Amino acid sequence: MRGVVADLKTKFPAAKIYIAGTSMGTTENIYMSENMDGEVAGFMHTSSVACNWRP
Repeated sequence: MRGVVADLKTKFPAAKIYIAGTSMGTTENIYMSENMDGEVAGFMHTSSVACNWRP
C-alpha cells in the first residue's frame, strides 16, 4: 500500500489520500492505520466484520 500511496502522491501532489476498508478489509485497514499513521489523510472503516481487535 505504501507503494500505491507514493505513486499517487507523485501523480497528484495536492490530493488528500484516504484508505478505506470494507467487511474483511476492515481488519487490514485497522492494521494499516496503526502502521501508516501520518502517511495519508485518514482511514475509513465501513461495514465492519466482527473481530477481537482492541485498541
